Amino acid sequence: MVDEHTIEQEIAQVRAYWQDHQEEVAWAAQTVFMGYVEPAYLTEPDAPLDERALLPLFAEWALFEFPYFAGKTPFEHFVRHHVAGKPHLSPETQKRLTAIADTQFFSRFEILGKDTERLICTLRDVCDNARYAVYDPYLCSVERWNTGTIAERIARVDGMWRGIGRVHLYDRAPHESTDEDGPGMFHPEDRTRKPEGAYLGFYLRLVRDIAGREGRYRAGATYGVA
Repeated sequence: MVDEHTIEQEIAQVRAYWQDHQEEVAWAAQTVFMGYVEPAYLTEPDAPLDERALLPLFAEWALFEFPYFAGKTPFEHFVRHHVAGKPHLSPETQKRLTAIADTQFFSRFEILGKDTERLICTLRDVCDNARYAVYDPYLCSVERWNTGTIAERIARVDGMWRGIGRVHLYDRAPHESTDEDGPGMFHPEDRTRKPEGAYLGFYLRLVRDIAGREGRYRAGATYGVA
């Protein structure tokens, strides 16, 4: 089984590519992200998530979520159009990056259990009740994150679900209290205030909920970057 550091380094190569070519996508991504989230720190100096804390959340969205290239994200675009032109990427790396592009998603999961020896977490997606056994050393390493929910990105690589994103948002509240209308859901008021949230996706709605000026859950989550 390939170790998590290898996968992190492979994803880092995609990040590095877009850092070097950010002029292709950064302005458009920032316009959509800031326009929808409406960060609270812009008008409230003591907002829980300031500009520095919000930057990794933006970077994660821009790489994995922003459908800029004819509906494809920058990560997907790299895999589809640039991997073949990178002879230094091994066939194994190309296969893993393709698997990540095809299977990755971000959601909020109820933490059902942890096997800290095998580094496997049992998670339930609160959006559709699907259960996943996820190889996740980071989640296993935070002892206090044993109940409640964790919002993170996972992908199926080499036949195993793995935590592959940098953003982890923990909520100690029981999942029952937020399953139907919790962080990231399309709320009733969104139909008039932010109707575009219906197609912008779970991740961006969640960021708005915890960091936006009108966010429902600005005080409830613990934030971590792996």
